[in-house]
Amino acid sequence: MSILAGEKLTKNFGGLTAVSDVDFQVLQGEIFAVIGPNGAGKTTLFNMITGVLPLSGGSISFQGDKIDGMPSHLIAVRGIARTFQNLQLFDNLTVLENVMVGCHCHGKTGFIHAGLRLPQKIAEEKRFREAAMEKLRLVGLAERAHELSANLPYGQQRLLEIARALAVEPKVLLLDEPVAGLNSVESEGLAELVCRLKDMGMTILLVEHDMATVMSVADRIVVLDFGKKIAEGTPEEIQTNPMVIKAYLGEEDA
Repeated sequence: MSILAGEKLTKNFGGLTAVSDVDFQVLQGEIFAVIGPNGAGKTTLFNMITGVLPLSGGSISFQGDKIDGMPSHLIAVRGIARTFQNLQLFDNLTVLENVMVGCHCHGKTGFIHAGLRLPQKIAEEKRFREAAMEKLRLVGLAERAHELSANLPYGQQRLLEIARALAVEPKVLLLDEPVAGLNSVESEGLAELVCRLKDMGMTILLVEHDMATVMSVADRIVVLDFGKKIAEGTPEEIQTNPMVIKAYLGEEDA
């Protein structure tokens, strides 16, 4: 059953077409990977799905409802959360506070409740704190909850960004190059976390350059090249696809 789908997605930047007529369907409970050489349009596709960039053409549906044109915060509330290729943490906040930021998209109280410290606000903050600690335990960062996020090593900052996205309680989690800059041990640990999330029922859309990680975790893969979809299939099918080999290695080497 499709939970997220794009039809003829197109994004133009002036005379440059970054994404051109791309179709995809992400099935409930799968790990769906998007790969391609640098400049293929992968992150642009993520930005279109999450409302960061408006579409030049096509449509996006989530659980059967059209979401293109919706602002990013409403897309997040509906159940789509993401991480970023470049870390987007709040360095001046603690690890726990960073994750609590993700919880606040489901907040019910307002500025008056916060300013007056009304009981409803205090109770809500307690729920957010407990929920944030649960996400930190899931990614293995609970013991560092009260440290500044800026003091974490890079690999743990990657995990923190995932924990913050999970605090949104998403139905679909978009991970933009989550193992970029990680060593082999950290990459394996993150791949294991992604598989655990899938086992918990999470649907995951993954953009990644590390082919070892992609091939070990993905159920299906779409390949982009110069903004166009050139292949789709299982990891085994993608590894032997001549068009994919050509896109990554060049015609002469292929």
